[in-house]
Amino acid sequence: MASSKPSPSRRGGAARRAAAPKAARAAYHHGDLRRALIDAATQLVTEGGSAALTVRAAAQAAGVSIAAPYRHFSDRAALLAAVLAEGFDGLAAHTQAARQAAPDARAALLAVGLAYVDFARQRPAVYRLMFSPECDKANHPALMAAGDRALGVLLGAVADVQAAGLIDAPQVQPLALAGWSLSHGLATLHADGMFAGKIPGALEDNARAVMELLLSSVLRAAPGRRSGAAPLHGTKKQDTPPMPIR
Repeated sequence: MASSKPSPSRRGGAARRAAAPKAARAAYHHGDLRRALIDAATQLVTEGGSAALTVRAAAQAAGVSIAAPYRHFSDRAALLAAVLAEGFDGLAAHTQAARQAAPDARAALLAVGLAYVDFARQRPAVYRLMFSPECDKANHPALMAAGDRALGVLLGAVADVQAAGLIDAPQVQPLALAGWSLSHGLATLHADGMFAGKIPGALEDNARAVMELLLSSVLRAAPGRRSGAAPLHGTKKQDTPPMPIR
């Protein structure tokens, strides 16, 4: 008479099937799943560029089920937009810290430009995607807002030099545009590897030299302190109307 007991192999298979839902539930209860997915997606981009980022790959890297990301992100574009929004906020924090540490308005504007280039040096893969057409920023308001915050640091620094009497009011927007174009151009050339073997010297030294050239050609010598002059870089509000990043 055949034994009614399940074979060891069947018992093992049943145990694995029973454990699988528990493991999936444990993986899903990740703590902050959205945070884990953005971190995983950022790491994928950092290591492999845009092509490495898929929702499946982010889920696997975060240790969750393939379906779990869709609780927070509708598709790959939404996940990428979240990564890039954090990139712009990181850029804003990096440049704002440099601005606040500078001793005066001129130095602050120079520091913002150098910090901008330094951010691209530290995070070239993310920086490239931040300004690439791969993600349609107009479809992601949070990403647009983050881009405006990052640009707002530069605009505020330019407004500070105007408040300090180093330029006239009509020059604020042209100088902001020139400074942004210069910083972004240097950062992009470096991120794309165009400086390697072609331009001698350290990136920071070259960036400082060309930015000093711009400032020296535009800014006046600092006048004496005027009564009622605006603070150099301590205001928290937006100093000038933003030029949206598209």
